[in-house]
Amino acid sequence: ILRKVFIQLPSLPQNERGISPGQNSKSAATVRHLRPTECSICGKPANGYHYDVPSCNGCKTFFRRLCISEKKFLCKATGDCYDLTRPNRPMKCRPCRYEKCIMSGMNPLAMQVDEKEATAGNFQILTKRANISSCKNDEEYESDKIHQIVKKQIIEHITSKEAMMQKIVGAVNFLELKIHEFRLSSYNPHWKSLPNLEGFLNMGTIISLATKTKPMPGWPLKASPVPPKPPNFSMANGPQYSPDKKQWLMYDLMLSIEYAKAFEFFNKLDFKDKMILMKYVALALMNLQISYYTVSRKYDSIVHPDGSMPPAKVGMVYTETVMSIAPLIRFEIEKTEFALLKAICLCNPAVPNLSDHAREILSKEREQYADALFDHCLRNRRDGPTQFAELIGMVDLLERQQRMQKDLHLLHVAPFVAKIPAEHKISCLLKSKREKERPTTCSICGGSASGFHYDVPACNGCKAYFRRYVISERNFKCKNNEDCFDLTKREKPIKCRPCRYKKCLDVGMNPLALEVDEKQAEAENFKKITKRVKVEEIEEDDEDNKSKQFVLKTVESFQEKMQRLSDMLTYLEIKLDQFQTSAYNPHWGQVQGLEFLLRSNNRIRWPLSSDPALAADNQPVLGKGPPPYSTDKKHWLYFNLLTTVEYVKTFGFFHRLNARDQYILTRYVTLACMNLHVSFTSVAKNEEHYSNSVMSIVPLIRYQVQSIEYVLLKAICLCNPAVPDLSEHAQRLLTKERQQFAEALFDHCLRNRTNGPSHFSDIIGIVDVLERQQRIQKDLHLLHVAPLVAKAPRDRVIQIIDDIMDS
Repeated sequence: ILRKVFIQLPSLPQNERGISPGQNSKSAATVRHLRPTECSICGKPANGYHYDVPSCNGCKTFFRRLCISEKKFLCKATGDCYDLTRPNRPMKCRPCRYEKCIMSGMNPLAMQVDEKEATAGNFQILTKRANISSCKNDEEYESDKIHQIVKKQIIEHITSKEAMMQKIVGAVNFLELKIHEFRLSSYNPHWKSLPNLEGFLNMGTIISLATKTKPMPGWPLKASPVPPKPPNFSMANGPQYSPDKKQWLMYDLMLSIEYAKAFEFFNKLDFKDKMILMKYVALALMNLQISYYTVSRKYDSIVHPDGSMPPAKVGMVYTETVMSIAPLIRFEIEKTEFALLKAICLCNPAVPNLSDHAREILSKEREQYADALFDHCLRNRRDGPTQFAELIGMVDLLERQQRMQKDLHLLHVAPFVAKIPAEHKISCLLKSKREKERPTTCSICGGSASGFHYDVPACNGCKAYFRRYVISERNFKCKNNEDCFDLTKREKPIKCRPCRYKKCLDVGMNPLALEVDEKQAEAENFKKITKRVKVEEIEEDDEDNKSKQFVLKTVESFQEKMQRLSDMLTYLEIKLDQFQTSAYNPHWGQVQGLEFLLRSNNRIRWPLSSDPALAADNQPVLGKGPPPYSTDKKHWLYFNLLTTVEYVKTFGFFHRLNARDQYILTRYVTLACMNLHVSFTSVAKNEEHYSNSVMSIVPLIRYQVQSIEYVLLKAICLCNPAVPDLSEHAQRLLTKERQQFAEALFDHCLRNRTNGPSHFSDIIGIVDVLERQQRIQKDLHLLHVAPLVAKAPRDRVIQIIDDIMDS
């Protein structure tokens, strides 16, 4: 039954625009764009085209009512009651009015009728005449006693766009209803009896079991007083089976596969394309379904249909699982929007390795579901286009979410699963292509590979050696036969640095994949090998042997680039917060000014340790300074300035500046970045009392600045090419970096704010507030604090404050 619904799922051919294929498209379009003024039947003012004829609502309703009825009438006058060429016309006469509707060209095939209405006698007569009209000539029309429809106005097999959209919406909503029933059903097979992904695709759909099985008895289950523990992946026998409890990860993944099988277009794909598509989209479909039904039950964390909850909120696993819930709450997503968005996620033509045939089918299907979603948003939302854009943005979020989950599975779960016997595993539902192709052997030394490094399966030792050698000036020669790392001649390689480096190059380690600074890029080995890679030519197989085939780097879409910037800055901000709340609290005597900070290593540890031993890297200086030093209290002006300098040092472009430009830039922007950080932290904590000196708090409250907007604005403040005395190289570099952060902020405002451009300009205006604020603070320091500092002994001066304020 379910399959039949989707067999008739309409498509949107490009040539259907509501006009006859035989008509001149240009003239038809011109007529359509003219607003009708007079009803063709009764002569009263027309309010539009109804059934392809200019008419009023009264004649439209009359024609439909009589068309789907069994009534037949005869005119009691002369049969010309609706002849508008005669005076005192029209007269009230139902048969003449009906005849005039037909003669004017009202099309019965343009009506939406159900099965009962389609069996009406009048409707059948008219539609029959419409279908055979193309087979009769003009003479037969004159001799036919039944009134004819004008041939040029006949549209064969027409389906209006509204009817098509409604049919699509009805189909996906019906499918979601069946999916929900299936989740609540008592169907709960033992996971050992279920096949793998290939087996699911080969077997028939089982969603119909939702109507054959009863709901699971005893649900919702009684809540456990103790929150569930995280799963133990090292269990030798797999998860324990219970007849009244479902393994929801396995069950929901199974449902995602069955959901895809219900679509007719899915059965047009080759089996290989089906496998590739489902491996890629099944997890995203599952995440969207779980998130929506959680939100629909007014929860903000995952709750399964049986009332159970996932393991306690610990670690990254929980964070990645619930990340798609917050947007659904924010967008106030409706059921129809969810159903259409889910179909859009399924029809993903960008899945790698799909055939051209599959891409063509999926592109066409995705387009029609996107059209239906856009149409729904326009009709049911006051901010229709904005809502549509936000919902489509969910697709990218679901992509990132499933990628993170697969990475976590690969790094933390797969090693345990690999040790479990095959009969105790839940069959392959989470296997991805990356897991299947996980490298096991280092291509250089033959040891255990830890992953792909510089585009080659390698261990950490060979990876580190290749990098160390490439960015050095060393050149070695083998003392043997230059085959020390030839694993075809020996089981274990001989320790030989030049042969190991040569083997790294031979297997394809890519020096362009290294992240190097300016100094490392000047190394002789690095320049030599990158030059060789750049000039390498690949000959084509065809006629022109001189032509070159250029190797393209991975293309990153604008949305992916913007998301990467936002994610990077958000992660950095989390590290700064951890750094501020850590036990690290050095005496200011240890930090010997701004130059010392810029030359030293970054103090924001990656990953940051919360070990109390960080309280002092060295023995604290015993000298006293204002205010008195305390190991458990921080001097916040000093520590916030230190944190901001460390923030600046984390950016890659900062290390491409020379030492002079680094010093000038940091002296100028550190105080502004610190003020913004302190202000946003205060606003985020909803503190009631603010310092009068923090004038940047007011605009943050007024504009309701979000955390993503804050981190991007902070990066824009840092990348200030207008700082005096910067070199031209620094100005060009900072201009380029500021532009990409500004683009990311503008993109975020457009996607997430109803007044996007206006909000963007308001946020950028905060930069001027920060500039004025730090100028006032530096003037106050110069006038009131500097004279006192000048009289104090040097060992009692906090040097970093003095360096930054005196600029």
